[in-house]
Amino acid sequence: MEGKKTHQDSALRGIELLRMLSFNTQRLDERRQMCQSCDADLLVWNNARLVQWAKSIDLKEYSSNLRDSGVHGALIVFDTTFTSDDMANALGIPVNKATVRRHLASEFDSLVKPARDSLMDELLPCITEDVGKKMTSLGPSFVRSAQRSRKSLRSSISRSIGRQLSRDSNFHGK
Repeated sequence: MEGKKTHQDSALRGIELLRMLSFNTQRLDERRQMCQSCDADLLVWNNARLVQWAKSIDLKEYSSNLRDSGVHGALIVFDTTFTSDDMANALGIPVNKATVRRHLASEFDSLVKPARDSLMDELLPCITEDVGKKMTSLGPSFVRSAQRSRKSLRSSISRSIGRQLSRDSNFHGK
């Protein structure tokens, strides 16, 4: 991701997080407070919390490069195309520092995967409730087969959200 585009994506993902929380900033603050001292709930991390995390994984010399980068938790979690390479670039880790980048990739993946899975768990009940209402008209055998394929539904939702976010981004003039 590059400068202007990162900041634009950052703003869009921040708004998406606020929308998800029904613009309840008190709830956002409470969630942030709960994860100040533990590496949990990446979705609500601000840029300063990411700087703190970078320091905690022995990347102190690069951590200050994250300031003013536009990178925050919602951007990382919502944008499934955001990878450890994007984070390495935001941190300013040179490409020739392969060992440092591998270390970051490992730490990044162990932080991001649970956050993205958790997001799916948070969104799944809302989506399946709406889908369930529509599916009941298709008959009980269809509903049973749909219930057995929750993992399949989760991956479909992930792809669908990714496509929707992409369409939204394109719609807003990206």
